[in-house]
Amino acid sequence: MYGLYKWLKYFTGVSADNNTGLIEMDSEWKFNMQKRSMKHF
Repeated sequence: MYGLYKWLKYFTGVSADNNTGLIEMDSEWKFNMQKRSMKHF
């Protein structure tokens, strides 16, 4: 997950700390949602 984040950061050129914080929170939320949805199956 962190590797994808690093690639995305490099690809988009995002370097501001507030933006990276938002991206990290968003990816973490999506990861938690995936774990929850997988429990249903």
